[in-house]
Amino acid sequence: MTHKKILLVDDEEDILRSTKMLLSVMGYDCVTVNDARKVETVAAKEHPDLILQDLRMPTLELDRFMAGLRSNPATADIPCAFFSASPTLPETAALHDATGYLTKPFREEELQDLLDRALPARAVGTGVSS
Repeated sequence: MTHKKILLVDDEEDILRSTKMLLSVMGYDCVTVNDARKVETVAAKEHPDLILQDLRMPTLELDRFMAGLRSNPATADIPCAFFSASPTLPETAALHDATGYLTKPFREEELQDLLDRALPARAVGTGVSS
């Protein structure tokens, strides 16, 4: 069975490391990026099943970021979910048509719930081979 791939984007190395480890234990492959300016290039190359994007990054211009992803044929169909400690996270996610959002700090169950909702037809561990 092929593992689903998550592109994890955050400028904090501790969060990248710990969340990548958690995703691995949960059965996902994870590619990490610590600079929002590199996401589109990495996403086009890796074609992840989901981009999990931190909203508070020094290099992130969210409007430009989302427009770039959606206008590139190689990345236009990749779902994008946000995670942040920002109190405006739900509104920001809705405004940018995100697949979902996760409030930091989060528990493993909350991450799994987000992934189940973001990737419902392609859930990991279903026992169905493709």
